[in-house]
Amino acid sequence: MKVAEWDESKYLVLSSLSFILPCVYAYTQELYLHSAMIGLCTIASINFWRDAVYSYRRTMDVVCSRCCLVWGICGCAYTGISWIYVSEMAISIGGSYALSKIRYRQKHPRWVYYHVAFHLITTGHVLCGLYVLKRYK
Repeated sequence: MKVAEWDESKYLVLSSLSFILPCVYAYTQELYLHSAMIGLCTIASINFWRDAVYSYRRTMDVVCSRCCLVWGICGCAYTGISWIYVSEMAISIGGSYALSKIRYRQKHPRWVYYHVAFHLITTGHVLCGLYVLKRYK
C-alpha cells in the first residue's frame, strides 16, 4: 500500500537531503558517531520516501529517526542545554510532525508541506545541538 505518490514524496526526498548538512558538520567537528547516526537516518529517510510504501524501508526510517531522537535527547541532557530551548525544540519538531500526521489522515493535499517543515526544523535544531555539543566538549 502506498503512503504517498511520487508527486508528493519527491519533496520529502529533497527535504530529507537537508539532513546531510548536520551529518557533514558533525564529521568536520570530529563528532564521528553523531555523523554516522545522522547519516544512517538520512539514508533511511531518502530510501523510504523515494518509493513511499508500507514495507521494511518504512520500518527502518521510523526506527532510525526514533533512535536519533533518543540520541538527541541524551545529548541535550549531557550538555545541559536549557530546558526552555528543549521545550521549544520539542514543540516545533513535535508540532510539525503531529500536524503532518493529522493532515495525512485527513487526506489533506498539503500534508506534505508540514512534513517538509518537520524535516527542515529538525535539521536546524540538530545543527544547533551539534554546535552546542562541540562547544561543551
